[in-house]
Amino acid sequence: MTAEKEAALRARIGKMLADGLKTQTEPFPETDREFGRLLTELRGLQADDLKGKLVLSGLYQVPLIATCPILVSAQQRSTSSIKVDACTGSD
Repeated sequence: MTAEKEAALRARIGKMLADGLKTQTEPFPETDREFGRLLTELRGLQADDLKGKLVLSGLYQVPLIATCPILVSAQQRSTSSIKVDACTGSD
């Protein structure tokens, strides 16, 4: 995916979330079996079903800094692996 396409996709996802898309964040899958079921559900969606993938994966938008909203998955929330440098693209 080109940087331009990635930026457009991120903007589309950000807009969907900002417009109030509710995603499935609970219950968080805690076992390999639960994660496997979630992956099976995700694989069962059409390749272009972005909304369905976002809902099932539990993605939501968190303002890290007032000028830098980022997208965070349920797994990142539970492991506190969010980095402030995400806004600049550095690790």
